[in-house]
Amino acid sequence: MVLRMADAVVRAARQRIAILVALAVLGLAVVTAMALTSNAMSDIRGAFPPLSRAMNWLEGLDTPFDMDHVAFFALVTCAIRLLLPRLRWWWIALAVVAMAAGTELMQFAVPGRTPKLQDARDDLLGGGIGLLLGGFPLWLARFTPHQLGVSRALLLAGVVMLPLQQWSPLQAFGFPGLVSDGLFAAAVGVRALAWLGGQAPLRINKFHGWLLAYLIAMGLACMTAWPGPDNGGWIGMACPLPSPYLWTSVGKWIGIAYLAGVAVVVADFARDAWFMKELALAWIVAAAVTSVISMLAIIAFYAAPDATWLQPLLSHYGSLPPGNYPRVQSLFADANMLCNYLVVAVCLLLLAHRFNWISHGIFKTPFALMLVAGLATISPGLGGLVLVLATWVWLLTRDRSPKTALAILLAGCGLALLIYAGMWLNLADPFATESVRARIWQQAVQTFLAHPLRGAGLTVPVVGVAFTDPSGGQQWLTDAYNTWLNVGGQAGLLGIAALAGLCVWLLRNAWRAAGRTDVSAATALALLLSFVGAFGYGGLTGSFEDARHLWVLIGMLGGLPRQYDRRADARPVASGA
Repeated sequence: MVLRMADAVVRAARQRIAILVALAVLGLAVVTAMALTSNAMSDIRGAFPPLSRAMNWLEGLDTPFDMDHVAFFALVTCAIRLLLPRLRWWWIALAVVAMAAGTELMQFAVPGRTPKLQDARDDLLGGGIGLLLGGFPLWLARFTPHQLGVSRALLLAGVVMLPLQQWSPLQAFGFPGLVSDGLFAAAVGVRALAWLGGQAPLRINKFHGWLLAYLIAMGLACMTAWPGPDNGGWIGMACPLPSPYLWTSVGKWIGIAYLAGVAVVVADFARDAWFMKELALAWIVAAAVTSVISMLAIIAFYAAPDATWLQPLLSHYGSLPPGNYPRVQSLFADANMLCNYLVVAVCLLLLAHRFNWISHGIFKTPFALMLVAGLATISPGLGGLVLVLATWVWLLTRDRSPKTALAILLAGCGLALLIYAGMWLNLADPFATESVRARIWQQAVQTFLAHPLRGAGLTVPVVGVAFTDPSGGQQWLTDAYNTWLNVGGQAGLLGIAALAGLCVWLLRNAWRAAGRTDVSAATALALLLSFVGAFGYGGLTGSFEDARHLWVLIGMLGGLPRQYDRRADARPVASGA
């Protein structure tokens, strides 16, 4: 009891500190914005084209108000209202009045700025709008139990839609937004509303600290694309890189923050064993459907090769020699991503079979389909699949037949190493020239050595390799095809250290959970194997640091509790529990 009370006090203190820091940042932003000279504001607008376009749009509105002031104070007030949900609204209104008066009086000391009564009026108008905008989600947050159920449902729907990667309803900052992204973002938003209601606080631990460290490292890498004095831009963070990468870097960082938010919500819900089970079953269902579509593509490749619906399901051969065999990508954007996804799905399917979440008769069909679909990707990631299967067999049979189990494990590890070693060879002429991946990895190492601390920038190409594939196609490759080299090239040692720290924490958390009850141990081991096979081994064969399904897996690992209920399907009685 005493430990629980102390833990609650610590969590409350952390939350208060975070809120105070956020409020301090907002206050500093208000003071800085109102203290900028006209020339400084002009420089900032020149350095940030989207900000300039937004301000031009506001200034072009036919209203009697200065919409820049209205919009700025509306955003600040809305943020304060959400950060302090239990504070009476009139106290925030008084604070807005004080800020409006204080910032206008402060402009007496700012060259080129003139205090105006009309500006104070517009500040107050924006403050009123901000109070209304911030009050609306707080009103919705009163329905917390129902919101938690909605957030869980959206999360499960997003997991089911993960394979649908070839159709993007929208583009943001040059990056595709998938159907699963909309569902995950809605789940995060609804969970945030529940948090604002004060009835469902997040349980903060070191997992969130490592996520924050990773975001900070990526943010520093993002800053390397700020324009420096050599190209005539605003001197925010002097560096030799050009500014065209700035906004795509900002967009990618926002995407990384979104993925971290998904992991946080998954971890929060996955602490409940019954929801962890539902996450696993949702993943299995989606993978089974994807595997059925893969089987249809394999059959159609020989039976109806000219079918128009078939082509999106097949991948190009890449560095493989072309021939009369299909390379399947199904609903995914490429075959390697499909293989990586199936590694996790197979582990979860083995877990479901182990605890009779699905019967033995049903288990055999999706298991065979997933294996065939995985083999049809002809991906280097198949080494990860071999590795997890051999390890799972060893775990189940080591007590009955230790020698046989060890032989299977060693054979699986050897085959995985052989597959990885094959990536260094040029399949067309193995002993004459090195493979394209070997050339890419060498360039990625050179990029990392040139920018060792913060990297070259989030969206700056890590490599540039011209490649003529065996099919005769010309390709210009800019990706490192290795998670660690890609992160190292773009974010430097800081990015590698943050990502490595997060991985080590996840593995330690899973290892500790593996010593609990039966269901807890098997769940932890299945997720541990999934992570080793998909992120560990898979990360050596491709750049999967931004793969959505892996961030869901990271959330599942981060949500492993210290103690599960012995009944994995023990749902809480109240819907909001």
